[in-house]
Amino acid sequence: PRDAALAEIARGTLPPGALGQPLLAQLWPDVQAIAAAVANYGAAARPRSEQTNVTLRSGVRITGTVSGVYDHILLAASYSRLGPRQRLASWVRLLALTAANPEIPFEAVTIGRGGPRGAVQVVRIPQLGNTAAVRAAAAMAELEPLAALRAEGLRAPLPAPVRTAHAYAEAALQTGEDPIAAALKRWNSGWYNDNRIE
Repeated sequence: PRDAALAEIARGTLPPGALGQPLLAQLWPDVQAIAAAVANYGAAARPRSEQTNVTLRSGVRITGTVSGVYDHILLAASYSRLGPRQRLASWVRLLALTAANPEIPFEAVTIGRGGPRGAVQVVRIPQLGNTAAVRAAAAMAELEPLAALRAEGLRAPLPAPVRTAHAYAEAALQTGEDPIAAALKRWNSGWYNDNRIE
C-alpha cells in the first residue's frame, strides 16, 4: 500500500505531502476491493504476454502483444468505473488472443469500480467455444467486421460514439427498451446537454 501511494504521489496525481493523505484515505477502500477481486482471478499464475499474428480472410493482419494473461484468463483491472470502452477493449483483446492461440480456452475478466462507493464491478467474457476449431472460427468471424469498422473509422467519424452505441445495443439485446430512445437518451445526456444555454 505504501509503495502504491508513493507512486501516485510521484506521478503528481495527488496533492503534495499531508494534503494528499485525506484523499488517499478516502480512495483506499475502493483500491483494496479492486485488488482483492484481482487476486481472485490472477493469484494462481504469473502474468505473461502472448503474441498475436493472424491474417483475416480480407487480408488484414493483426499483429501485436496481448499482456495481462494469467494462465487462461486475460485480466484487466483499473480504478476507473467500468464502461463500454473498457469492456470493448477486453473483447477485442480476447478475440485477437483466441484467434492466434485457439488451442487455449482463453476468457476475459475486466475489473473496475461499480456504481456506489466501494462496489467493484467484474465483467467476465467466457471462452468462445468448446473446441479449438470453434474458438478460432468464432474469433475470426468477429474480427472481420471489427477490422472493417476500424478501417472505416480511419477514413471518417463513426456514426455513433461508444457509449451511445452501447446504450442502443443494451436496449436492443437485454432490457427490451426502445433502442433508438435509449441511444438518444445517452447521446443527449452528459456535460453538454446539462450545461447548454437555452
